[in-house]
Amino acid sequence: VSLNFSHDNVSLLTGSSDAELLLWNLKNVTLKKIGKFEENQNSFISAVLSKDCKYIALLFQEVFILWNIEGKRSVCRYQLEERFISGTILLDEKNDGFIITAGNQILYSDTSGNLHEIISINQIFNKDNHEREEISRINIDLILNEDDYEWEMFSCTAIDSKSNLLACGIEPSPVGDSYPICLFDQLGKIHRIMRGHTQTVTFIAVDTENPVLISATENGEIKWWNTENGVCEKTISINGKMLSLGFYNGEPRFVYEKDGNIVLDDCITRRSDLNFSFPCTFSQ
Repeated sequence: VSLNFSHDNVSLLTGSSDAELLLWNLKNVTLKKIGKFEENQNSFISAVLSKDCKYIALLFQEVFILWNIEGKRSVCRYQLEERFISGTILLDEKNDGFIITAGNQILYSDTSGNLHEIISINQIFNKDNHEREEISRINIDLILNEDDYEWEMFSCTAIDSKSNLLACGIEPSPVGDSYPICLFDQLGKIHRIMRGHTQTVTFIAVDTENPVLISATENGEIKWWNTENGVCEKTISINGKMLSLGFYNGEPRFVYEKDGNIVLDDCITRRSDLNFSFPCTFSQ
């Protein structure tokens, strides 16, 4: 259920649904068994290697763990909120740390196990006077009742490789008809809020070299944004189920499933010779 390459692309860290981790060396095709985390099995979500490949950040539905590979010990163990359902871990390549999305908050951990909150949903939807002025200034109209706060959560996150910009999809309470994307700087300060998706944003990718962000919903609504002015410059719809998206040599690519095939496509020319597919089966 988890596949993540190391920063140098030499290793691959894999994790199964019962929280067993294997570290593969892709040069000589050997593997090292990291271990099986019995106490949290069946709630395992993802595992990511640190930049120096000495630590592993593990995310479970209720716990975040920072693991020392050589010492075979836990450096940090953080209990997440009870309402937390799903989330992601991102490698901060610039500072060799981890950004953890956990329900309605985003945390940061360095490789020493120091953990702190970067952003919480309540920061965005706070209703005191200072935050009301800030929200009005950036033209966001998602002021919600306090009773609705518990339903707010980050649906997906992405960071550029220089760790300067963090993009977050937000799943709001049923208010209005738009599911926003928030851009934050390293300190958690709101850089921009972009609106336009009519369903939950489940995939985001940020271009490091250009002010471009692509986002998509599970049903295949793909948007191309200019992060400098927040304008949606292009919208594409596909007849299939979105699986992933990203940038390849500076150009956006997306992958989706259609009629039992996995299809690779681009967001610019949509030329058929850029597409490939192969038969596969999906089980519910």
